[in-house]
Amino acid sequence: MLGLRIFSSCGLPHSGQRVPRQCMHKPVCSHVLHDSVKRACKESRRKASVCQAGSRSPETYVTLLQDACQADDWLKAFELITEAKVLDLQLPTQALEAAVQALARGGQAQRSADLLNKLFEAEGSQPSADTILAVLEAWAVAKDAGQAKALLEVLEQRHLTGLEGTGALGRARNLVVRVLAATGNAWEAADMLDEYLKLQSQQDKQTLILFDTYSVVVHALVKIGEAERANEMLESRDYLQE
Repeated sequence: MLGLRIFSSCGLPHSGQRVPRQCMHKPVCSHVLHDSVKRACKESRRKASVCQAGSRSPETYVTLLQDACQADDWLKAFELITEAKVLDLQLPTQALEAAVQALARGGQAQRSADLLNKLFEAEGSQPSADTILAVLEAWAVAKDAGQAKALLEVLEQRHLTGLEGTGALGRARNLVVRVLAATGNAWEAADMLDEYLKLQSQQDKQTLILFDTYSVVVHALVKIGEAERANEMLESRDYLQE
């Protein structure tokens, strides 16, 4: 008879004993079932996330990105920016600036710089001093003097109107000089510092050389055996502080 197998208790055939047909089929492994459920749940969450994102307004992104910035959560900011890009949303400048600052503070120098460039290129958009300095500081932390210097040149060439009175240009100049000195470019840092000293002597309000900047440059010069040039720097500092 099909579907029947008869065994005794010791494994030998025994008349009258039936084995249910379903026992003859290969059972489904529990881990396979578990993985299938996990995939279904993950797909469900993804669809719910896309649905939720699609209902967000640009103003909502401003709030979410500002929260991420205040929490120093660069990963959350990156996720939100990527999400908006996928949905082809045009985010307000406030949202983008918050994202730039969050990325920069999180050590994502290149990502923050790429987003800053988009702000520079956008018509009618001008990044704030805090946003620009955040990216510059990220390059400094990364010890990338070339990128820091390039960003400073952009600032000086553009003459951004929102920077007057903020001291941002002076802070940027000091920062770049220190990065150059700290990355083995002592002579270039010293030359740049001389240039800024001349501007300061002309009462240039955009430039104020900080004490720490002198110290870093002098230390870098002494380190490479340029004690004479280091002394000249100290004399210039003392003269301007009189």
